[in-house]
Amino acid sequence: MTTHAVSEETEEQLAGLESLIEELSSYGIDNERKREIEETLLQFKSQHHAWYLVMDFLRLSNNDHALFYAASVLEYVVESKWMSIEDEDKEAIRSFLVDFLENNFEDCKHFVRNKLVVTLVKIGLVSSGDEFTAFVEHCGMWCEGDTTNLLGLVAVKTIAEECVHSLSNPNVQLLKPMLPQLLSFLQAVLEKVYSDAQSFSRIGFSRRVSRSGSPSSLAPRSSPADSMLQTTTAQEESESLHFNSRSVTKAVTCLEAMGLFFSWVPIADLLTEEVFNILREYSKIYQPDGRIGASAMRCFNEIHSKKMVPPHLAGYVDTVYDMLEAHLMYLLDGIRNNARLNNSVDEDYIDAFIEFLRLFVVNYLARIATSTTNISDLLGSMLQLANSVDYCLFMKLMHVFSELSDLFIEDELGIFVEMGAANEPAFVAVAQGVAQKAFATKNEELADLIDPAAETLDDLYEYQSYTTACVDVVVKICRTHSNESLPMVGSLFIELVSSAFAQIDTIKGGNVSDEDNHVFQLTCADVSCVCKILASVADVFATFFLSHSSMGFEMMNGTLEALNTLMLSEVQHANPIVANVLIVHLLSSLESLCPWLCQALLQAETQEDINTLQEMIDRIMEVITQVLMSSSTPTMSISACSLFTQVTKRIPLQIIYEADSCRQLASLVKENLSSLPDRAQVFAISAICSLYCVKWKNVSNDEQKWDERTTSLKEIVQYPSSIFSASLQTDESIYEFTHACVIVQGISHAFASSMGSSAVRACMEDVQEAVQTSIETIFEYSRQGGSKAPKLTGEMVTMVKAVVDDIGSKLPTKWSRSVVSVIANNAMGCCEDTSMLEEMLVELLDMLSALVEYYEERLGGDALDSVLQLIEDILPFLSDTQITTQRAVAGLLAAIISSRICVDCEQMNGYFNVLVESGVSGDLVLFDIFLKTVEAAIQQNKLSEDQVQPTIDALKHAQTYTTKQERINAALSALQ
Repeated sequence: MTTHAVSEETEEQLAGLESLIEELSSYGIDNERKREIEETLLQFKSQHHAWYLVMDFLRLSNNDHALFYAASVLEYVVESKWMSIEDEDKEAIRSFLVDFLENNFEDCKHFVRNKLVVTLVKIGLVSSGDEFTAFVEHCGMWCEGDTTNLLGLVAVKTIAEECVHSLSNPNVQLLKPMLPQLLSFLQAVLEKVYSDAQSFSRIGFSRRVSRSGSPSSLAPRSSPADSMLQTTTAQEESESLHFNSRSVTKAVTCLEAMGLFFSWVPIADLLTEEVFNILREYSKIYQPDGRIGASAMRCFNEIHSKKMVPPHLAGYVDTVYDMLEAHLMYLLDGIRNNARLNNSVDEDYIDAFIEFLRLFVVNYLARIATSTTNISDLLGSMLQLANSVDYCLFMKLMHVFSELSDLFIEDELGIFVEMGAANEPAFVAVAQGVAQKAFATKNEELADLIDPAAETLDDLYEYQSYTTACVDVVVKICRTHSNESLPMVGSLFIELVSSAFAQIDTIKGGNVSDEDNHVFQLTCADVSCVCKILASVADVFATFFLSHSSMGFEMMNGTLEALNTLMLSEVQHANPIVANVLIVHLLSSLESLCPWLCQALLQAETQEDINTLQEMIDRIMEVITQVLMSSSTPTMSISACSLFTQVTKRIPLQIIYEADSCRQLASLVKENLSSLPDRAQVFAISAICSLYCVKWKNVSNDEQKWDERTTSLKEIVQYPSSIFSASLQTDESIYEFTHACVIVQGISHAFASSMGSSAVRACMEDVQEAVQTSIETIFEYSRQGGSKAPKLTGEMVTMVKAVVDDIGSKLPTKWSRSVVSVIANNAMGCCEDTSMLEEMLVELLDMLSALVEYYEERLGGDALDSVLQLIEDILPFLSDTQITTQRAVAGLLAAIISSRICVDCEQMNGYFNVLVESGVSGDLVLFDIFLKTVEAAIQQNKLSEDQVQPTIDALKHAQTYTTKQERINAALSALQ
């Protein structure tokens, strides 16, 4: 385009544009006016010759926002209209951008110049191969020029960035042979910047490594200090480097460009020994500007994320490990030195270093596990770093510790056995240190996350995330190094429970200071945390404490004493929120210790030991009774009944039943069952039934059928049937129906672990009757137009699914078929209200799906015919139903197709076609059902020839579901 004078009209348009943009960014502009301006700007951008005007705007305007808008118009033209523009105009735009950037780059705001560079690079990518090559060479010339150096660096970085999103572009392939030259430009700039920043005592990058033989700079080192090219510490080195703002920008731009190239170019083509050495030197720089070191670290992170070991760099992994240890040591020195000056190390640098650490642990530690078994110093330094960083960085470090522990837990090949044994004290020290961080009374930063006004710790997201991360690490180390770490957990538990116990007297009564109350709240939070640890390693404790019984007794005694004191004192009334939470956690700790108590009972050698343990069981029963008799919260009742269930499941039942307080507790629970929360009822019924259905010593099977305990069991089992058979006419009867469903679930849970008992066998018909009666009652109630029918159907379905899961294998096939037939035959006519019918159908179809999946071919004959007829009745109207109904039908079809049920081939193809159509409907849930069915059919080799192509088409149609991409590709690969 030739040079021309700017018209008055253009100047007026520019003034109008600037005015609009200023108004758009002004404070207080209303939404309607904002939309008007945005629409005007969009219309201008879409005009055919808008690009011509904005080039004049760029020449004339001093308004940064107007300049950015003009740059965005040019980008829009390149992205959407470039192919329709004449070649002469394309060259005019290209030439203008080159000329404008060369003359104005330094004066433009970064967001304007970066937008213009992006536009120029996009022009290069859509140009011919020769034009693109010439453009890249021109960028190289910019890099070498004194006045255009920074422009060239930004252009190279932008090329690297845009290529990431355009790897299929032919021009990207043309770039690869040019990369060594581009990299040499970046390398030269980095060397120059570093040399300029050094003091006179440093030589800079004068050392070079020969490409022949084993490079000395990459040879394994005997100590972390020897692994650096220089002998000064990073702290001294950083202090002797002086970067001005321009140098920082250049260095960061170069390093970011390298990192982008590493993200998509094969590492072997880029990572030379010289580049490695440059990156290593820059990665040590965390001050005065941490962006420099962070950018270098992220180059390594890009390399290491690919799990590759450059074959041309001998000793690479060992050298990187030495570098890791040295950098960590220097970083800790820097943090300490900065702390003395009330300064801090750049968090961005620490963040990049933690990721560097994580990638080495996950991808490379196994490679040095046999040659470098001692990582104690590394573990200690990691723990020091965790004690020195803020919340977000601490969480990331916990993730590193967690992934490190996973390597040892999942070590099926024994790669880490020697390393684990050699560093056991260091791992235990990590567990202890991390555990201390998880306790609010020992960690001021964590205590600050607890709001004294919070009613529950569950509402404190940051606190929960922090402690959960700590617990995860401690638990994993306990599993891999149990001999040393579990006693530490036991000691902490005793210490914290004792501390809570000691504070009870301080806070009981009405006049409690806010400070005392908050300290007690923190202590309770710590007890909660240590209970989480205990619950997660309960199975390990059970085995371990057989040889350390004194600690087990001490933990049990301390917990029971604290609970007894809490229940008897006034704390629960004076500070109910804090005290109730503590009670719940102490109950959960007793539950966690039940496996240990069971093992202790089974291996008790003397009558005295047995008596002591039985006394402890009595005390547990008394605590449960105290909690249930008090004005307990729903959570407390659930915890108490859950403990009751665990005791009856874990401890030999003969011993439990003989405990003095057991019968009293069972009677109390039975009498007050209806007042308990639903979950508590399930636990309570399960516990009581477990007591009654045990196989008693010295009692024959025939005698047990008539034993008083069996009689009591039958009373419990028959109770729901009497409720189900009652008419659902009042709110009270509706509540009792729900209550009875919960009771049946508790019974089935208890029967699941006692199927060999004659008492259970004597009661199975009563369970069957209860289920059948509940189904019949629901249908009768719904036909009468009962408004609660959908809700009660859901309760009934939950109950039936629980019964089938628990004891389905012991239920007669004839009975199962009868249940299926009743449901299928009555489903479509169970009520007249269409909306209510659909709600009920969703629940009933869900139940049929579960029964089909469980019983498969055993549901033959009339039962199967009834299900298939139900499907045929629904399919003609399926498209008119709600999405929940469509999902439920799809679930049933998927269950039939994936099972071993024998269905006519033509009919099965029809069902499969329905699933295919639902899979491409756009609903993600329907597609997931379809995909799971396809995966099962592929695994079972059940897809017919007629089904393959429609399946392939449906899967290709759904490739936009990015979260399912891997599974879709795997299915397509198996089918094609």
